[in-house]
Amino acid sequence: MTRKSSQELMKNIILSLQESPKTINKIKKDLNIQWTTAKSHLETLEELNLVKESKIGVSRTFELIENRPIVKDNDTYFGLPMSHEDKQISWFLFSEISKEWEKRFGKKSDQITTQKVAVEVANKLNLNIPISWYKYGKILVCKYEPQKIYNYDKIVIGKSINIYKFQTVLEEVCELFSDCNTFHDFMRKQYELSEHPLYKTKLDFEDMRLKGDNKEINNKRINLAYDLIFNYPDLKKDTIIKELLEAFVSSYVTSILQDRHSPEIKNMAFEAFSALWTLMALRQFKRGLVSGGFYKSETDIQKYIECEEQSYTMNANDAVLNFVKSVYG
Repeated sequence: MTRKSSQELMKNIILSLQESPKTINKIKKDLNIQWTTAKSHLETLEELNLVKESKIGVSRTFELIENRPIVKDNDTYFGLPMSHEDKQISWFLFSEISKEWEKRFGKKSDQITTQKVAVEVANKLNLNIPISWYKYGKILVCKYEPQKIYNYDKIVIGKSINIYKFQTVLEEVCELFSDCNTFHDFMRKQYELSEHPLYKTKLDFEDMRLKGDNKEINNKRINLAYDLIFNYPDLKKDTIIKELLEAFVSSYVTSILQDRHSPEIKNMAFEAFSALWTLMALRQFKRGLVSGGFYKSETDIQKYIECEEQSYTMNANDAVLNFVKSVYG
């Protein structure tokens, strides 16, 4: 393993404490470092007024001080905190998938391939690492970068994964995706395997964009548009998505029924849906991480994604409004 600098270790300690207050022993175990190293860096962070100490019995427990700056993890989507163990398992998956894919098909796996295979392998092995649905399907919260070399902690992997079973599952999953040649193929395969109606509907809806215009196709477009509403989970609770999605679908159906489905309006419809889907997917991502038990509440995630969510909301609102105006204006 590569020796980490003091700065990196302190950043990792802060990321670990963002999950919950911890003892020196727990930090030692989470980050796989010496007890004296954990103690020294925690005391340094205390001197910097970033953490505070409290004693519970004979144990020294450390927690982050409120109103502290948020430390984002460069290895994860939106900088979300991730435990050392979960990150090592993710890195192990990325490393082994990349090698297996190149051995089988003579080329390195790209980002979408690696993520799709990693999700399926994790599901089959019941690996409890942060995973959720996002824009193009289900992904690990840990990001995959094709050019990066993923060195992982073999001790953590040995305790967490049955290597012999892993290899069998990895081969099965690579074979499962072997007939996928395009980004679109990988998405559809995952949606079918997961039986997720919203994402399958979304893909079908987008595919209809390039189809011609006749009664049968337009009826399919209308049905798929309504399915976007019916298949969105907890729509009644998500008032922002509910209002935007209903406005989009209503205008989209009107544009077809009143023969206002010109190329220009079609493009505006696609732009509106793309912006809206980005916001819908972010909400799905956040909700899935909480329901999966990876984070305690949406509040714990919100502080990391707040800027993106505000931006996505504004973009979706503007794009849908422009589309509505183009149909009724």
